[in-house]
Amino acid sequence: EHLDPLAAVPKGRTRAGHAAIVAHAVARGLAELHDAGVWHGDVKPANVILHPHDPTSDACDDRGATLIDLSLAVVAGGQARGGTARYAAPELRSVGEIGPAADLYALGVVLAELMDPKVAEAPDPASRAREARGEGEIAGWIEALLARSPGGRPAATWIADRAAKYLALRAEESEGAHARRELVRRAYLSVRANEIAGCAKVADSVVGPPREWLERAIGMGIRLGGLRGK
Repeated sequence: EHLDPLAAVPKGRTRAGHAAIVAHAVARGLAELHDAGVWHGDVKPANVILHPHDPTSDACDDRGATLIDLSLAVVAGGQARGGTARYAAPELRSVGEIGPAADLYALGVVLAELMDPKVAEAPDPASRAREARGEGEIAGWIEALLARSPGGRPAATWIADRAAKYLALRAEESEGAHARRELVRRAYLSVRANEIAGCAKVADSVVGPPREWLERAIGMGIRLGGLRGK
């Protein structure tokens, strides 16, 4: 199910809790992309898939939503390839500047829409959110994310960590080791994307975890290699 700011809040959730679940999942996803030197370029509700369960731990396989669609993603140093005007950061609108801060601005608009239906209905949601000046911790996240200057916006990890704390998610000891492995993988893929993109299939003789990793590597390599070729 795609995220819809105008839809009813899922049963059993408060509006703030729902927004925090989305903030946590999307920010963790953005942090992983940004660590790999990739900017999403089109963060919006239509690119967020909701999961039916509420997360209980801060683990990659226990998130309440997933950020999808890398069709407009850009490798660091690349030019913006489009986007959705409603969620576009000021620097993206004015000079076409794309970067991690633009992704965070878009997340701020999404969260503002989730917290206030009037923002979701407004033609200029960012301006409406600034005028509304909501109260509470999540309102503080939104205010920071909607900073007009890119340098004034927090990093994705900052938002994800605070959302995890807000939701009282259980820390997973294995997650630190997992994060370090993923960082190594992303660094490797970033450097060798074009080579990996040429590999279309894993040999049938490769099974188990090695096969899973190679299939993920090929998929990411194709995406990164394709982005660099555009």
